[in-house]
Order: sequence, then structure tokens, then C-alpha cells
Amino acid sequence: MASGRVLGDAQRYNAAAAEAIDEVKGVVTDPFFACAETVAEMQQPANVHYTPAGSKALGQHVADTLAEKLPAAR
Repeated sequence: MASGRVLGDAQRYNAAAAEAIDEVKGVVTDPFFACAETVAEMQQPANVHYTPAGSKALGQHVADTLAEKLPAAR
């Protein structure tokens, strides 16, 4: 865990953000935190940043989520 980070904060922040975003209609969110947990072994030791392989996996998750949620280009 990186200095200044508190285990469990991310879940609390995500819950608060989800509650706020639920009030806005038409906004799609990405379950990014769940994906980040699956690539935790690709996180740099005592750091919030990922290895190149971790960054690539997270980027692929974002691309897949966007492709699923955005209307197909015509």
C-alpha cells in the first residue's frame, strides 16, 4: 500500500460516487475498480501505479467497456 493510502478508501469513495452519479440520468459508469482488483498482481510494489502489463490490461478493460456501451459507428 502506498504511503498516505488507507485500505478500503477506494470502496468508500466508489460507493459515494455511485450514489451521486445515480442522480444523473444517462450517465454510464465503468466498473473499473473490480477490474483493477483482478490485475492487482500487476501493480508496482507499494505504489498506486501499474506495471506496463497492468496498464495494458486496464486499458483493454476501458476499451472493451466503451465498445460495449457506445453505439456502433455507422
